[in-house]
Amino acid sequence: MALWSEGYFTDIEYADGYYGELSPLWLNLNLTLAGYDIPVCGGGGDICPTKPFNYL
Repeated sequence: MALWSEGYFTDIEYADGYYGELSPLWLNLNLTLAGYDIPVCGGGGDICPTKPFNYL
């Protein structure tokens, strides 16, 4: 019988929760304030992610 953790890392704790610093809106706002030209979505020039992305 195989172990339930076979193939997975089990020695690292999982960070459970919401971290506002990783919000796509917060990231795009900071990039805009730093002078980077980011794509906008919607007709009102909203600062929002234009496509889905993942964190590592």
